[in-house]
Amino acid sequence: MSSRRQQARRPRQPDSEESREIPWMVVVALVGALILAFTWSFMAAAYAKEVEGWHSTGDSVSVDIRRTAIRSFVGLIGNGFSQIPNAPAVIKFNFANKIWLPIGGFALFLVAVGIGVALNRLDQELSSEPTWKKPREFATPKGDGSNTSRKPKKKRRPLPPPGHPGSKRRRP
Repeated sequence: MSSRRQQARRPRQPDSEESREIPWMVVVALVGALILAFTWSFMAAAYAKEVEGWHSTGDSVSVDIRRTAIRSFVGLIGNGFSQIPNAPAVIKFNFANKIWLPIGGFALFLVAVGIGVALNRLDQELSSEPTWKKPREFATPKGDGSNTSRKPKKKRRPLPPPGHPGSKRRRP
């Protein structure tokens, strides 16, 4: 039975470098989504602090900075999710009081998209065939020489002997 399974399986082809590659636009979309998510979290935190009094109780200073930083980050993300039902109020508050926050987040998003487009163009240029002209190939004459791509050479006149009136050479 196991021999039938082995025969039915196709030989596994090694992964090429191109098949493991993530397209630039997917990376740009993920970075853009991350920028927009953080922008929303910061906007929600500004709204929650001013309107709802979030974190205004004055927590005591903690000795362990790592724990405080992790707790603050989790609180920021959690507040971003909890403020989704208040989205119209959060957006209105930030456009009225802290206009720099949504504009800054959108500007960062546009920078990420611009970099992604530039990298995509660069990737296409580097992966395509070179566009320079190939050197011109000259055909060898066949038979009577009518199949050549070379221009016929001009025949040069022989130089006049030294001392001739049309010659620039002088006699020794």
